[in-house]
Amino acid sequence: MAPTADEELKLRLYSGELSQLGPAERFLKALVDIPFAFKRLEALLFMCILQEEVATTKESFETLEVGNWILYFFSALGLILACKCWLSFLTMRWKYPCSWSDDELDSCTFSTYGEADRCGAS
Repeated sequence: MAPTADEELKLRLYSGELSQLGPAERFLKALVDIPFAFKRLEALLFMCILQEEVATTKESFETLEVGNWILYFFSALGLILACKCWLSFLTMRWKYPCSWSDDELDSCTFSTYGEADRCGAS
């Protein structure tokens, strides 16, 4: 944790004996005297954790890629099943044109198992 601007200014302007300061203040005084010390430490920390962050990011992208392929497969599968049900319905309607009344056609949606079964899907 970096010192506030006020604390940093006080440490920079301190001209007394360093032995009168506590160990934490002496450490911060030494850091404050180094130009851009906190930015350098942040860069060093970033360099230390960069490889771990890259590995985590690659793993996340691999997970997203697998999920994307799964979604693609199941959406294509759903489209194929919907087409099959629709074609089965049209085949039934073509073979037996008088067996369906208009009310039965209106109630034939393909959203539930029972209705899809009635529409000719196997």
